[in-house]
Amino acid sequence: MIGINEYKKAQKELNKIQEEYQKQNKIFDEEYNTNYEKFSDLESELSKKKEIAEDKLEEKRESYRTKIQDKKKPHVEKIQAYKRILTLMKVSKDQRDTNFKVYEFDYPRNEKGEVIRVQRGDCLDYPEKIEIPYKPIATIKNDKYAKIQVFIVENDKPKNKHSLIIIGKSIFPEELFSERRHPYWYGVRCQTSYNNIAVGIKDSPTKEELISYFKKSGAKTLKDYLDEHRQIEKEYEEATRQTDNAEWELAYWEDKKDYYEHHYSQETEPEEYKKVLQKIKELLTLQKIKEGGT
Repeated sequence: MIGINEYKKAQKELNKIQEEYQKQNKIFDEEYNTNYEKFSDLESELSKKKEIAEDKLEEKRESYRTKIQDKKKPHVEKIQAYKRILTLMKVSKDQRDTNFKVYEFDYPRNEKGEVIRVQRGDCLDYPEKIEIPYKPIATIKNDKYAKIQVFIVENDKPKNKHSLIIIGKSIFPEELFSERRHPYWYGVRCQTSYNNIAVGIKDSPTKEELISYFKKSGAKTLKDYLDEHRQIEKEYEEATRQTDNAEWELAYWEDKKDYYEHHYSQETEPEEYKKVLQKIKELLTLQKIKEGGT
């Protein structure tokens, strides 16, 4: 059995050892902090050198990238111009029309605006909703290239509940234009079909205000777009004349073939692809016959 004196002696020795440990541990902390500050400064200096070196490399890379882009630019422009001609050829081949619809799904109504009920058994019931077309208040353009009209339609706003909008359809796809003319809007109740032009102009409490506004500013409406459209019309007519030959015809169908072989995701061959191959085969056959005849 341990005695009291032994306990006290053991406790005294333990305290001395603990004091020694704390004293030495403090020295270790000081050494650690000194070491940390020393290498922290070195790391900071190295990090700065690394950052400067990386910035120089990135500047070098960017300079080279710019140089490459400049070298590629004239070739890219030629390829884009070529693809643009093929797009215009597709417009010609598709024989696109300019028809579109602006309407609202609603119940048939009489001249008073009342729903025309239908007899179902012994009682009158609501009929099926139908497409009720909106009538344009003006036509901005209407020819073989595009039909663009102005409409006043209702919206969900509590005060400015009427919207002046422009809806239209061009035979030319949006990719040919520098600016998109088919934005999304919210709250307008009308439905549209087959159009590729849709522009919101102004909201107002009354239709009369919108009509007055359009009469004053209608000449400016879509001016930039219409100017660009006329340029594309000229470009289209020129491309149609210049590509009316076997060489361009073959180039058109070979581009189609490239699309189905390298940019089409379905595993099975679509019927259109088979038609493209047949068309190319026919053109090559005619080319051989012509070359043989000469």
